[in-house]
Amino acid sequence: MANISMLGIGSRGATSELIQHLKEVENLRLKPLQIKTEKIKSKISAWGKVHYLLQNILQKLDIDSQSFSSFKPNENECFVATGGNSENSYQVEVIQLAKKHVLSLSLQKASNIILGNSENVRYLNITQGDKKNNTVKTTRIKLNKNDTTLDKIAKAINKFALNVNAEVNITNFKENCLVIKSNIFGSNGKLAINVEGDSQLDDLLHFPKNDKNAVQTKKSKIQENQKAQGSIVKIDGIKYYRENNTIKDIIKNVSLNLIKTSKNNSKIFNEGEKLQFVLDKTLVSKSLKEFVLSFNKFLDQALELKKFIPENNENSYLKNKSKSQLDSCSLFGDSVLTHLIDRLKKSVLIMWMKTPEYQILYSNVSDQDGGAIISELSSANIPYKFSNTNGSIMIPADQIYKTRLLLAQKNLPKGGSVGFEILDSSSFGISQFNEQINYQRALEGEIARTIEILNPIKSARVHIAIPKNSVFIKDKQPARASITLTLHPGRILDNSQIQAITWLVSGTTPNLPASNIVLVDNHGKLLTQIENKENNNSTQLKYTREIESEYRRRIEDILIPIVGINNIRAEVTAQMDFTKIEQTLEQHKPNTNPEEMTIRSQQITENKNFGNIPEGVPGALSNQPAQVASTDILPTNENIQSKPSSSENLENISNNTEKSSNIQNEKIINYEIDRTITHNQFSPGILKKLSVAVVINNRNIDGNQIKLNDQEMRDINSLVRETMGFSENRGDTLDIVNINFADNQEEVSHIYFWENIHIQNIIISIYSKSDLKEVLEIFHNDAQTLISPEKECYDYLKTTLSSALGKEQALLLLDEFNVKNSQFCKGIETLNTMNPEKIFSIIKDEHPQMITVTISLLKRNIAADILSKFTDNLRRDILIKIANLSTLTPLAIKELTFTLNDLIQNHKSYLSAQGGIKPAAEILNYMQSDQDKTIQSMKELDQKLTEKIIKKMFIFDDLQNLDDQNLQRILREVENDSLIIALKGCKKELVDKILNNMSKRQAEILQEDLNLSKPIKLSKVESERKKILDIIRRLSDADEITLDQDGENYV
Repeated sequence: MANISMLGIGSRGATSELIQHLKEVENLRLKPLQIKTEKIKSKISAWGKVHYLLQNILQKLDIDSQSFSSFKPNENECFVATGGNSENSYQVEVIQLAKKHVLSLSLQKASNIILGNSENVRYLNITQGDKKNNTVKTTRIKLNKNDTTLDKIAKAINKFALNVNAEVNITNFKENCLVIKSNIFGSNGKLAINVEGDSQLDDLLHFPKNDKNAVQTKKSKIQENQKAQGSIVKIDGIKYYRENNTIKDIIKNVSLNLIKTSKNNSKIFNEGEKLQFVLDKTLVSKSLKEFVLSFNKFLDQALELKKFIPENNENSYLKNKSKSQLDSCSLFGDSVLTHLIDRLKKSVLIMWMKTPEYQILYSNVSDQDGGAIISELSSANIPYKFSNTNGSIMIPADQIYKTRLLLAQKNLPKGGSVGFEILDSSSFGISQFNEQINYQRALEGEIARTIEILNPIKSARVHIAIPKNSVFIKDKQPARASITLTLHPGRILDNSQIQAITWLVSGTTPNLPASNIVLVDNHGKLLTQIENKENNNSTQLKYTREIESEYRRRIEDILIPIVGINNIRAEVTAQMDFTKIEQTLEQHKPNTNPEEMTIRSQQITENKNFGNIPEGVPGALSNQPAQVASTDILPTNENIQSKPSSSENLENISNNTEKSSNIQNEKIINYEIDRTITHNQFSPGILKKLSVAVVINNRNIDGNQIKLNDQEMRDINSLVRETMGFSENRGDTLDIVNINFADNQEEVSHIYFWENIHIQNIIISIYSKSDLKEVLEIFHNDAQTLISPEKECYDYLKTTLSSALGKEQALLLLDEFNVKNSQFCKGIETLNTMNPEKIFSIIKDEHPQMITVTISLLKRNIAADILSKFTDNLRRDILIKIANLSTLTPLAIKELTFTLNDLIQNHKSYLSAQGGIKPAAEILNYMQSDQDKTIQSMKELDQKLTEKIIKKMFIFDDLQNLDDQNLQRILREVENDSLIIALKGCKKELVDKILNNMSKRQAEILQEDLNLSKPIKLSKVESERKKILDIIRRLSDADEITLDQDGENYV
């Protein structure tokens, strides 16, 4: 396949002549192409690399397709694969499959019966591995007496022992059987078990029986169901031993998968043996990735040329051409690019439709569950693969439900968090503290499982702090929760989802307010905010944007029917006040209206007093009652008759007193005061000001842009004012402008088909050898037909020249072009593939001018090797002539073609013939020896020309002119010892620049080595500098660095 240059023209002379003929006709089209041609001619063709990678992939596919064409089972149910017609065919025979070690203990006891006989602690020791391979690992498991049941022994093994599974089954004889199975194939998974501290349990579980540490009289109950063994495969009569059933290191690029299957029914497992041949996916994937990258580069170069298609060029003759005519003469990157994309897209879709559909079996499983699931899938011969996006385990869609039931029987997946199932295994007599801890663990696990159901969340971890219950209400504390969320890559949680998780957790936990929940993502970012939603800046900004968008929509809706859908643009700026204000007012005023007076309280008091008022002289006896005698004295008759009697005294008292009464009434009334209390709460988000700007396009009437009249502008202004609710008190502003809109000339950028990462992943995921080979071969053949430099360039030139010069003159020019382009480049490209000594023997006796032309067209490193074989004088003359060479004459081309014609076998690429100072400088750069001698000799012949050549050469001191990025790339390739020698005697500016482009530590070490280094011979210094220059040229040829001086590239 020929390499492709932009114009498909062989020599610089032909290019110049062709441009001269076409300059008057299509100057605008060819001028940019002439500039781009100089930049791309020196690069390796992108399509050439695509072609090479396609061949490489097809060759790898041939190894798989041709080496194993048939399978023939022999009498021992082992399979022999015989090769086809390829030399890389093998005879393969499976002698033995790798197996995992399986032990079992069957007892006629319930699985919850204690088997131990000691109250002390005992230790179950499980050793796995082979001493010969140094892979022995021992797991020591502590067991209490209550832990010696079959169920709890199996649980302890699954919990603590790595790469070992245990389960309890019921046999056909109604016995409980403890099965212990290694997860590792071969001798590396060999098991050994014993028990320390419990002789009775050790009698049951001791294996192997001939263990030196065991008492010889013991008879172990545990049996070996399946021995640990590796696989044995015989390939071409040579036996190969492997620990597992996947062999990748015997046959290049091929993996051998040894599986168990039935001879009659492939769906029944554990019967017979079978051999599968699978192409090594890693190698094919790597090759396909290289192919995709190269194809993208190839298309990028094509797109560069597509920019120069003169569809919008007024001076182009293609202005009024039809689509078919454009395709026939389009540059590389138009019709060719379209055909290639369609072919690749079709190939990808075909392969994607043929690929078995895989669905997710389980996602977000822990490493422990994932390993157990993969082990079970491998044992059941169920194909699986991992998703490239989230690491989910995927299997064929038709086996999803069957596999899930199979894994559920094995209690898989167990999950990363523990739920309420932990309470199912609570033992009798558990303490209240442990019971509370188990409940809290179960609650946290259930909440985590619920959160993980949400789409953006990959996993969740929940911590809840529940305070102890108190009998006093005032001492009751609320619960708190902290949750860490791990999100899927590229996913985020919005405010509504964060609030939903917060309220979800609050609703599932007693006495847990939403304000006490803290959410943190896996990057340490706090998701829950302490402040209120109204104070959240993002919420405020979002609300403001919604208000602005609503007003903008209203304005556009009312004006679009008037001016048209694409003739109006409106922008609204709203100033919002999010200040939260609470106000309480209390007013008092007198209550003077009797009818409206309200009695607050009323009190009535009434006192009444009744009695006799004493009269007479105060202190007189008449006012005192008679005193009764204290002793019985018998008075004389005289005394009795002379004193008054007591009754008389009482009468006298009554005569001196007067009866009286006193009544007192009191009434108190309190009236209510007229008091008013007002509580105002102003919600945030008050619109303070609106600023509206409206731009209206001119009216297009018969191609003329006409502005709206004053009345129309006033009407539009009035409509907008009413729509926005214009308020002068609020300070609103409105500005309406009528102006002509600019035309949309720029196209919206889009992602090309080949840049789509999903399409690339589909291409890379194709592994079917037959389909892939078929598609790539079709694509390869079609691409070769479409991308023919001769046809593409010839069609373009023929159409262009015929239109510009006429048919006859165009054919004459095309004939000259064909001679120069095809025959000339065939010989040169052939020479580039030959040994320099062979080339020297061919051209050494030719005319000096012929030697000059040939060397100027060869690769620079080859030209330097050949030039070093000539004498000093001839070498000097050739370089001077190359520097003076500009274009090749037809006579020189004819002579060179005649000389090299016998060597032409096939043509591989089109190169641009070019002479001048630049090729001479390039050749001198590649000369390893006699460079200085040659330059000195050239100065004697033509000093000015030699100085121009030296200026174009890249010498060691020119490192100072490189930018930092290129210099750092070079320093990464140069060894430190070589750099120390090369810097001896250099300018201080160059040393300082190199030190500044190193790390501080590296610069200190280099400076110290330079200061301590001893004097070195100048020849040694020059030798190390040339090594560094070789590295620079290699990086420059690979386009990893750019050597630039005064706007031009170094060579």
